[in-house]
Parts: sequence; C-alpha cells; structure tokens
Amino acid sequence: MGYTANALFERAGELERLSFELHGASVRCEWLNLGESHAAGFAWRVRQLATELEETANALRRAAETLAPAEALREHVLRDGALIPIAAVFGGAHWVWRQIESGRAWILIRPLAEAALSRMKPVAPASHDIALSVQSAGPVSPPQTLEDRVSRIPSGDTHIRIERFGDRVELYLSGTNFTGGTDDPWNAVSNVELARTTSAASLIAVTEALAAVGVTSATPLVVTGHSQGGLIALALADSGRFRLEGVITVGTPAGIVGDTPGIPTIHLIHPNDPIPPLGGLVAQTSTTWIIESENRGALFDVHHNSAYVSSARQVDELNDPEIVRLFERVGSAGRGLRSDVQAITVLNRP
Repeated sequence: MGYTANALFERAGELERLSFELHGASVRCEWLNLGESHAAGFAWRVRQLATELEETANALRRAAETLAPAEALREHVLRDGALIPIAAVFGGAHWVWRQIESGRAWILIRPLAEAALSRMKPVAPASHDIALSVQSAGPVSPPQTLEDRVSRIPSGDTHIRIERFGDRVELYLSGTNFTGGTDDPWNAVSNVELARTTSAASLIAVTEALAAVGVTSATPLVVTGHSQGGLIALALADSGRFRLEGVITVGTPAGIVGDTPGIPTIHLIHPNDPIPPLGGLVAQTSTTWIIESENRGALFDVHHNSAYVSSARQVDELNDPEIVRLFERVGSAGRGLRSDVQAITVLNRP
C-alpha cells in the first residue's frame, strides 16, 4: 500500500465531506432551476457523483482498517471496539453478523485476535507421521500473473500442488478443511499449531512433499497459499530452510506467523472476509492489496479461493511496478512438470 492507514482515513473523510457538499449542491440546483430539464439532469449527475464519492470513501476506510495502525488509528480501533459489547447486547447476534457481512470484521475481530495471540503461550511442536501420495499430472506452462498463481491453488483432497520448471519450483497450498478429521493435516487444529509452535501436520506434509520431488535448500521457490496455505508459506519462509524468492497469501490471517524480512511478500485480502482479521495486524513490510470482492453471496463465499481469482486479476490490471518486477525476476520459461500431492496424518505423538 502506498498510503498509511491514517492517510487513508483522512482521504476518506475528505471524500465524505465533498460528497455531502455535492448532495447539497444538487438540491440547490433543483430548487433554483425548477422546471428546466437540463438543470434536473445536471442535478442527477451531481447526485450520482456524490454517491460514488461516498462509496469510495467507505472502501478507503475498510482498507485502512486492515492495515497496521499508527497511534491515532489504534485509538480509533479501541474506541469503536469499546462500544462493541454494548452494541452487541442491544443488537444481538444478528447485529454482529451484519457488521461482519458489511466489512466491519476488522474492527470487531482484530482487537480480540491480537489479545488472544499475545496471551497464547508457545508450546513444543507436536510430532506427526505423514503418508504422502504424489501423482504426476503431466506438463504445465509457467505462471505469468498473480491470477495464474491464485487460480492454480488446489482444492478438495489435494492440498499441495508442485510445478517444476528446470531448477525453479512453484508451490501452491490450499486452505483449511474445516470438516477434516484427525487424519487430515489441513484440519482446523493445524491453524492453532501454527500459531503456537510455527509447526503443524500440514507444514510437515509440505516439507516432506518438497523433499519427495527433489526440492532442496538451494532450489529457487515461490509459494502461493490460500488461508492456512498462506500461513504455511509464511512459516516456510520463517524457517530459513528453503530459498524462498516470493510468498503470496490469499485470504490468510497473516499476522499469526508474520512476514520474513528480505523475502518479497504479497497479501491479497477482501475487507469483508472474516478470516484474515483472526491474524491481528497486517504488517506494512509486505505488499498488501485490499480488494473489494465481486462475490456478493453468503458471508464465507468471499473467503473461498475462487472468489479471490477475479481480485487477483484486478491487481494484475494495475501493473504495480513492485509486483511486475518480482514476477519478472521469478519467472520461468518453457514447459514444466506438475505434481499433485495428497497427505494423510497416520499417527500423532505428544
């Protein structure tokens, strides 16, 4: 982001004030030129512009709420957060649900997540035995854009996709399987393990899958992950065991693990996605894109990886110099080989 959170709030305030003035101007225009069709048409256009400015101001405010705040923004969050218990009592669960649906999840969830994460005591990592099934899926062309990478994130029982282009590797990781049992490394428990130990059954599965296809500490690697997959990508970077040249997270509670200095990192977030706020703050050391989702369905629809594909396309169309330079640097040529990997936890040991 090119703006601080406070600057975004200031711009939003300016747009709202201008919107209010334009609404007033349209009313005056209609009264002073009553009966003149061209005046009525002009007033209508002014009202439309005022409405668009107001919508832009709201989008800027939602974007600002996802960024790590300066002290003034922290006071703003705490002030709003202090009213949440009172509003929730009078509004009930429906009010809370509506706030999250309307994009206020960051104000509601982030202060609670920060408090929980700060009080979470680290524990020794659990040991997991993982059984892998690696299947060759044939030749594949190299990804060129952010949309390419997001659209290749796997789904279903295949949580890991690996594409090798000569010496270079692109790794794609799926999000949490919330219905997964103890034998699924991508179950919800792995999120908690990543938060408390920076390890998990899913992370172990990924490191073993990389070893199975010949990836070493010298192999140039770019990782794209959705939700828990993004946490795993950040944990791989934090481990220092691999030559990470880029990390891309999609709908990820990124603050749980955090960015690694020196490794280019891109976060893609929908402001009304209720999952990213669970990580607390989004660090300003990364390139964070807050994009309004085109998906207007049920609440968790905006979290699905498929909903982020069109958002990635929007970022590509902006031709951001930082992202363009990164993709040029990590780009591959020619055809590569794709492997799909399924993993099962066969034993948990304390």
